[in-house]
Amino acid sequence: MKEGGLVLTKATPTVAGFKADLLAWEHTYNHVRPHQALGYLTPAQFLSRWTKQHLEDLSHTY
Repeated sequence: MKEGGLVLTKATPTVAGFKADLLAWEHTYNHVRPHQALGYLTPAQFLSRWTKQHLEDLSHTY
C-alpha cells in the first residue's frame, strides 16, 4: 500500500519495521524530494538557506 509516498509493506509488519519505513520516507521527504511551495528546494535546503540569510541579516543590525 502506498499512502502519501510512504510504502507500507507486508514484509515489515512489526513496529520496528514500520519505524524503519517511516524514517526512510521522512529522509526522502526532507532531504531528497523538492517541494514546489519552497521554490523546488528540499525542506532541508530551504531551512539552510533561510537560516543563513537571517543570521546574516541579524549580524548587520548590530
